[in-house]
Amino acid sequence: MQRYIEWGDRQFPNDKVRKVVSDGRGEFVNSKMNQWYRKKGIEFLPNPPHSSHLNPCERAHQTLTHMMKTMMSAAGLPPSLAIHALKMSVYIRNRTYHQAIKDVPYRLMKVKKPNLHRIKKFGSIAYVYKPVGPLRRKLDDNCRLVFLVGLLEGHAGYEVYFPVEHVVQHVEHAHINKDIVYKDRYSDGYTSTVANWMTAVESGTDVDQSSDAADDTDESDCADMEVVDDPPPARAADQNDPELQDYEDLKRC
Repeated sequence: MQRYIEWGDRQFPNDKVRKVVSDGRGEFVNSKMNQWYRKKGIEFLPNPPHSSHLNPCERAHQTLTHMMKTMMSAAGLPPSLAIHALKMSVYIRNRTYHQAIKDVPYRLMKVKKPNLHRIKKFGSIAYVYKPVGPLRRKLDDNCRLVFLVGLLEGHAGYEVYFPVEHVVQHVEHAHINKDIVYKDRYSDGYTSTVANWMTAVESGTDVDQSSDAADDTDESDCADMEVVDDPPPARAADQNDPELQDYEDLKRC
């Protein structure tokens, strides 16, 4: 909290922190903190016991925790990446309308509208360019398959998770596909509803069998719809046959 207040006072000198509302726990109520409050000219307002509904910090923590759980459940990422889901929740929460302040927190602080085009679905599959160098051979792919796990304040690019190395790195550019998430490719027992090629790449035999079955089906459909030639016109065995039509009238015309 002290670091955040110092940062806010430096970034926004015209809107310094004047009051701090919190519960009566020891981390915020002690002689050291009271001295720091007096030095900064901050008024500390503790809430009564057993009144978490009056504490805006605890209410915000509950909202962010629910957002984090929802993101982790929808993406299916490992539990070790929960901290990145929490940061992503804070990033989104600061750019959405807040009922208590009747405005967007980012717009109140920055005095400008937030850029919502950078916000992508958490855990979406992405492709990052692999630059030419010693780590990229001639026949290697030009990109790496990663998953989006976060955005950084004031920085371009994305935070992505490399599933093979199990590391998170900051990349400048990434092509993101929001229709596919981590659990569509790596979760056990999960049936993908996005694209069949995600599971087909694991075994080529399934692709061949499905292709053969599709070809057989197409052939049977074509056989049912086969065009049959018209039968030849009936001819009389003898020109004097009385059944032969008389075209004399047509000749006279």
